[in-house]
Amino acid sequence: MLNVSFLFVLFLSFARVALSVYFVVNTPSKGDKWVNDQVNYVTWTIGRNDQNPVSVFDLELVRLSAEGINYIAKNVPVGAPGLPLELHDVPAGDDYFLVFINSTHGLEYAMSNQFTILSDGSDNGTSIKTPSTKKGQSLLATVTVNGPPNPTNPFIHTFAPTSGSPRTIKISSISAIMVGSVVAAITAL
Repeated sequence: MLNVSFLFVLFLSFARVALSVYFVVNTPSKGDKWVNDQVNYVTWTIGRNDQNPVSVFDLELVRLSAEGINYIAKNVPVGAPGLPLELHDVPAGDDYFLVFINSTHGLEYAMSNQFTILSDGSDNGTSIKTPSTKKGQSLLATVTVNGPPNPTNPFIHTFAPTSGSPRTIKISSISAIMVGSVVAAITAL
């Protein structure tokens, strides 16, 4: 006779695999240097298939050495080629990260490599490359980040919801079978 807690742990491990997402941050990359008063591009790659549970994400700018979270954008569509960010008076530092998250549930999809933000007028920044777009695609509106990180401020920009429910997680048929198996095993006890 199988232990119910064992079956539950087994279910959770399969469910985690079924709901995992291929989400890679392309820019900023390790060693990138962004400059204040310039447009810098955030780009990502996400897996495309029918099982992909992510249609939007929220973006946060995090700094390690100070109280540092800026809530940048909410409901960013994953299908966009990139997000332009314009920085103004963001403190210079080499300890910044971008976090791609579902802020409603606290689920982190990805995190960028550590990058540097330089003061305005610096000529040591990483060259800015505008992301390429496919036919019918356009870049998202530029989001302007002003001042130091402040965790009490709301998101700077909220994008309109995409078609479908942006917070719905599609459960694969394997997960549905696992749920059915766990329920059957529990009722058999």
